[in-house]
Amino acid sequence: MAIIIRDTTTKVTQLILVREGLEVPGTNGTDTIANSKEVFSGSISADFKNWGINIPSKPTTPAKALVCKVGNGTYEMIFDLPGHDLDFLAWEQSQVVAFCRKHYGWLQGERGLVPIFLFRVEDKGRKEFFVCRILFSGNNKNLCLCPHVNHFNHEYYWSSYYGLHVVLPQLTLKS
Repeated sequence: MAIIIRDTTTKVTQLILVREGLEVPGTNGTDTIANSKEVFSGSISADFKNWGINIPSKPTTPAKALVCKVGNGTYEMIFDLPGHDLDFLAWEQSQVVAFCRKHYGWLQGERGLVPIFLFRVEDKGRKEFFVCRILFSGNNKNLCLCPHVNHFNHEYYWSSYYGLHVVLPQLTLKS
């Protein structure tokens, strides 16, 4: 099922539902991506610390997620879902960690899938949005998750060739 989320005269970004109803456990908010080496045993982008975003978040309740294959576009295009603002689409870092911990086996089995998570950082009156891409390294017996981070307004135009799959809080998407 293809769901158009942005349509302009030159670019079309679409989401194709891959899986829904994946549970994300509630968290106490203390886990950060950069400090979760038991989950992310591969290379962790130094920018989590360099950019001052290695900050715990508020506690969260259990949630459901859906995973959609992403068409071409920038992050701003990919996350431009009509009727849903960024706060609604963003995870806390602890939820990204919890998702990857709980669904490691599923992620490992989905070759060619590069999950991306929109997450927010709130600290001392600032609120910013970032995108975490989870890359894989290693072999079938020893696969490592490697988180990388970009600013939400990063202008790179992603091609569907890269296998990006957005992980969103469960929502009703409109076609």
